[in-house]
Amino acid sequence: ERLAATPLAHVMSRLFCGGNSGHASSQERRGKVTLHVYDAGGSQFIRGVNSMLRPFGMGAFHCGVEVHGLEWSFSDTSDFDDTEVSGIFFVTPTLADGHRHLESMCLGYTDLSSSEVLNVIDRLDMHWRGESYDVLERNCCHFCSVLCRQLGVDGVPDWVLCLPAKAAMLQHGLRGLRKHRQQLLEVTAAACVGHCCEEEIRGVEVIHVDTDEVAPSAQAATAKRIVQL
Repeated sequence: ERLAATPLAHVMSRLFCGGNSGHASSQERRGKVTLHVYDAGGSQFIRGVNSMLRPFGMGAFHCGVEVHGLEWSFSDTSDFDDTEVSGIFFVTPTLADGHRHLESMCLGYTDLSSSEVLNVIDRLDMHWRGESYDVLERNCCHFCSVLCRQLGVDGVPDWVLCLPAKAAMLQHGLRGLRKHRQQLLEVTAAACVGHCCEEEIRGVEVIHVDTDEVAPSAQAATAKRIVQL
Protein backbone atom coordinates (compact mmCIF):
# COMPACT_ATOMS: atom_id res chain seq x y z
CA GLU A 1 0.00 0.00 0.00
CA ARG A 2 1.35 3.38 -0.96
CA LEU A 3 1.96 5.85 1.87
CA ALA A 4 0.38 9.23 1.25
CA ALA A 5 2.46 12.37 1.47
CA THR A 6 2.33 13.03 5.21
CA PRO A 7 3.08 16.09 7.35
CA LEU A 8 6.20 15.44 9.39
CA ALA A 9 4.32 15.70 12.68
CA HIS A 10 2.58 12.38 11.88
CA VAL A 11 5.73 10.52 10.85
CA MET A 12 7.10 9.86 14.32
CA SER A 13 3.94 8.34 15.73
CA ARG A 14 3.34 6.24 12.64
CA LEU A 15 6.82 4.77 12.55
CA PHE A 16 7.18 4.15 16.26
CA CYS A 17 3.64 3.04 17.07
CA GLY A 18 4.17 -0.43 18.51
CA GLY A 19 7.84 -0.35 17.49
CA ASN A 20 10.76 -1.88 19.33
CA SER A 21 12.35 0.60 21.72
CA GLY A 22 15.40 -1.56 22.36
CA HIS A 23 18.88 -0.78 21.10
CA ALA A 24 19.61 -2.01 17.57
CA SER A 25 22.73 -3.96 16.76
CA SER A 26 25.43 -2.33 14.64
CA GLN A 27 24.32 -4.43 11.66
CA GLU A 28 20.70 -3.36 12.08
CA ARG A 29 21.72 0.29 12.40
CA ARG A 30 23.56 0.31 9.08
CA GLY A 31 21.15 1.11 6.26
CA LYS A 32 21.41 1.18 2.49
CA VAL A 33 20.73 4.58 0.93
CA THR A 34 19.15 4.57 -2.53
CA LEU A 35 18.34 7.49 -4.80
CA HIS A 36 15.16 7.03 -6.85
CA VAL A 37 14.93 9.23 -9.95
CA TYR A 38 11.69 9.94 -11.81
CA ASP A 39 10.58 11.80 -14.91
CA ALA A 40 9.09 14.91 -13.31
CA GLY A 41 5.35 14.83 -13.78
CA GLY A 42 5.53 11.63 -15.79
CA SER A 43 3.82 13.04 -18.89
CA GLN A 44 4.72 11.89 -22.38
CA PHE A 45 6.07 15.36 -23.13
CA ILE A 46 8.49 15.27 -20.17
CA ARG A 47 9.56 11.76 -21.09
CA GLY A 48 10.36 12.95 -24.58
CA VAL A 49 12.26 16.00 -23.32
CA ASN A 50 14.28 13.90 -20.88
CA SER A 51 15.12 11.31 -23.52
CA MET A 52 16.56 14.12 -25.67
CA LEU A 53 18.38 15.91 -22.85
CA ARG A 54 19.78 12.88 -21.04
CA PRO A 55 22.68 12.38 -23.54
CA PHE A 56 23.70 15.94 -22.67
CA GLY A 57 23.73 15.16 -18.97
CA MET A 58 20.53 16.89 -17.90
CA GLY A 59 16.76 16.59 -17.66
CA ALA A 60 13.65 17.46 -15.66
CA PHE A 61 13.59 15.03 -12.75
CA HIS A 62 11.94 14.34 -9.43
CA CYS A 63 13.91 12.34 -6.90
CA GLY A 64 13.67 10.84 -3.43
CA VAL A 65 16.12 9.22 -1.01
CA GLU A 66 15.27 5.80 0.40
CA VAL A 67 16.73 4.82 3.76
CA HIS A 68 15.44 2.21 6.22
CA GLY A 69 12.49 1.40 3.98
CA LEU A 70 11.07 4.90 3.42
CA GLU A 71 11.65 7.28 0.53
CA TRP A 72 12.02 10.91 1.59
CA SER A 73 11.55 13.96 -0.61
CA PHE A 74 10.43 17.60 -0.67
CA SER A 75 7.52 19.38 -2.34
CA ASP A 76 5.74 22.71 -2.73
CA THR A 77 2.97 23.39 -0.19
CA SER A 78 2.18 26.98 -1.21
CA ASP A 79 -1.43 25.96 -1.95
CA PHE A 80 -1.96 25.02 1.71
CA ASP A 81 -3.65 27.52 4.01
CA ASP A 82 -1.15 26.71 6.77
CA THR A 83 2.21 28.26 5.85
CA GLU A 84 3.96 26.15 8.49
CA VAL A 85 3.27 22.84 6.72
CA SER A 86 6.41 20.80 6.21
CA GLY A 87 7.61 20.35 2.66
CA ILE A 88 9.27 17.05 3.64
CA PHE A 89 7.27 13.86 3.10
CA PHE A 90 7.78 10.13 2.63
CA VAL A 91 6.33 7.53 0.26
CA THR A 92 6.73 3.85 -0.46
CA PRO A 93 10.01 3.55 -2.44
CA THR A 94 9.68 4.02 -6.24
CA LEU A 95 5.99 5.01 -5.92
CA ALA A 96 6.14 8.81 -5.78
CA ASP A 97 2.71 10.08 -6.76
CA GLY A 98 2.47 11.91 -10.07
CA HIS A 99 5.89 10.90 -11.37
CA ARG A 100 7.20 8.05 -13.53
CA HIS A 101 10.00 6.03 -11.95
CA LEU A 102 13.08 6.12 -14.16
CA GLU A 103 15.95 4.48 -12.28
CA SER A 104 17.46 3.81 -8.86
CA MET A 105 21.06 3.92 -7.68
CA CYS A 106 22.78 3.01 -4.45
CA LEU A 107 24.60 5.95 -2.87
CA GLY A 108 26.20 3.96 -0.08
CA TYR A 109 25.36 2.93 3.48
CA THR A 110 24.59 5.13 6.45
CA ASP A 111 25.60 4.30 10.00
CA LEU A 112 22.51 6.10 11.31
CA SER A 113 19.67 4.07 12.79
CA SER A 114 16.02 4.65 11.90
CA SER A 115 15.50 6.90 14.91
CA GLU A 116 18.67 8.85 14.12
CA VAL A 117 17.53 9.36 10.54
CA LEU A 118 14.25 10.74 11.87
CA ASN A 119 16.22 13.14 14.06
CA VAL A 120 18.03 14.33 10.91
CA ILE A 121 14.69 14.79 9.13
CA ASP A 122 13.36 16.71 12.12
CA ARG A 123 16.33 19.10 12.03
CA LEU A 124 16.00 19.61 8.28
CA ASP A 125 12.30 20.29 8.66
CA MET A 126 13.06 23.64 10.31
CA HIS A 127 14.77 24.82 7.11
CA TRP A 128 12.68 23.06 4.47
CA ARG A 129 9.17 24.42 4.80
CA GLY A 130 7.01 23.77 1.75
CA GLU A 131 6.45 27.47 1.11
CA SER A 132 10.21 27.87 0.50
CA TYR A 133 10.07 25.52 -2.51
CA ASP A 134 11.56 26.94 -5.70
CA VAL A 135 11.51 24.86 -8.87
CA LEU A 136 14.97 26.07 -9.95
CA GLU A 137 16.93 26.65 -6.76
CA ARG A 138 15.23 24.76 -3.93
CA ASN A 139 13.44 21.69 -5.21
CA CYS A 140 13.27 17.99 -4.33
CA CYS A 141 16.67 17.29 -5.91
CA HIS A 142 18.35 19.95 -3.77
CA PHE A 143 16.72 18.52 -0.65
CA CYS A 144 17.93 15.02 -1.54
CA SER A 145 21.46 16.36 -2.00
CA VAL A 146 21.39 17.89 1.51
CA LEU A 147 19.89 14.74 3.03
CA CYS A 148 22.59 12.57 1.45
CA ARG A 149 25.30 14.71 3.05
CA GLN A 150 23.59 14.33 6.41
CA LEU A 151 23.49 10.56 5.95
CA GLY A 152 27.20 10.46 5.06
CA VAL A 153 26.80 8.91 1.60
CA ASP A 154 27.53 9.90 -2.00
CA GLY A 155 25.74 12.95 -3.35
CA VAL A 156 23.07 13.33 -6.00
CA PRO A 157 24.64 12.97 -9.49
CA ASP A 158 25.31 16.19 -11.40
CA TRP A 159 23.03 15.19 -14.26
CA VAL A 160 20.04 15.22 -11.90
CA LEU A 161 20.79 18.80 -10.80
CA CYS A 162 22.17 20.16 -14.07
CA LEU A 163 19.02 21.49 -15.76
CA PRO A 164 17.68 23.53 -12.80
CA ALA A 165 21.19 24.87 -12.15
CA LYS A 166 21.57 26.10 -15.74
CA ALA A 167 18.04 27.53 -15.75
CA ALA A 168 18.76 29.38 -12.49
CA MET A 169 21.93 30.87 -13.99
CA LEU A 170 19.94 32.07 -16.99
CA GLN A 171 17.27 33.55 -14.74
CA HIS A 172 19.88 35.46 -12.71
CA GLY A 173 21.44 36.72 -15.94
CA LEU A 174 18.13 38.05 -17.21
CA ARG A 175 17.46 39.74 -13.88
CA GLY A 176 20.86 41.40 -14.12
CA LEU A 177 20.11 42.67 -17.62
CA ARG A 178 16.79 44.13 -16.50
CA LYS A 179 18.49 45.82 -13.55
CA HIS A 180 21.20 47.36 -15.76
CA ARG A 181 18.58 48.46 -18.29
CA GLN A 182 16.67 50.29 -15.56
CA GLN A 183 19.85 51.96 -14.33
CA LEU A 184 20.71 53.05 -17.88
CA LEU A 185 17.19 54.41 -18.29
CA GLU A 186 17.51 56.53 -15.15
CA VAL A 187 20.94 57.87 -16.09
CA THR A 188 19.82 58.69 -19.64
CA ALA A 189 16.74 60.51 -18.38
CA ALA A 190 18.79 62.61 -15.96
CA ALA A 191 21.35 63.46 -18.64
CA CYS A 192 18.67 64.43 -21.16
CA VAL A 193 16.73 66.83 -19.00
CA GLY A 194 19.69 68.12 -17.07
CA HIS A 195 21.92 69.37 -19.91
CA CYS A 196 21.28 72.40 -21.99
CA CYS A 197 21.68 72.38 -25.71
CA GLU A 198 20.16 74.28 -28.59
CA GLU A 199 20.59 72.03 -31.56
CA GLU A 200 18.14 70.13 -33.62
CA ILE A 201 18.01 66.37 -33.42
CA ARG A 202 15.94 64.67 -36.07
CA GLY A 203 14.08 67.90 -36.71
CA VAL A 204 13.22 68.47 -33.06
CA GLU A 205 14.58 71.54 -31.32
CA VAL A 206 16.02 70.73 -27.90
CA ILE A 207 16.23 73.58 -25.42
CA HIS A 208 17.54 73.88 -21.90
CA VAL A 209 15.18 72.59 -19.21
CA ASP A 210 15.65 73.12 -15.50
CA THR A 211 15.14 69.68 -13.88
CA ASP A 212 13.87 71.27 -10.70
CA GLU A 213 10.87 72.52 -12.64
CA VAL A 214 10.10 69.21 -14.34
CA ALA A 215 7.75 66.80 -12.63
CA PRO A 216 9.02 63.24 -12.08
CA SER A 217 6.26 61.90 -14.36
CA ALA A 218 7.49 64.13 -17.18
CA GLN A 219 11.07 62.95 -16.70
CA ALA A 220 9.93 59.34 -16.87
CA ALA A 221 7.96 60.01 -20.05
CA THR A 222 11.03 61.63 -21.63
CA ALA A 223 13.19 58.66 -20.73
CA LYS A 224 10.64 56.29 -22.25
CA ARG A 225 10.70 58.21 -25.55
CA ILE A 226 14.50 58.06 -25.62
CA VAL A 227 14.53 54.29 -25.17
CA GLN A 228 11.99 53.93 -27.98
CA LEU A 229 14.22 56.01 -30.26
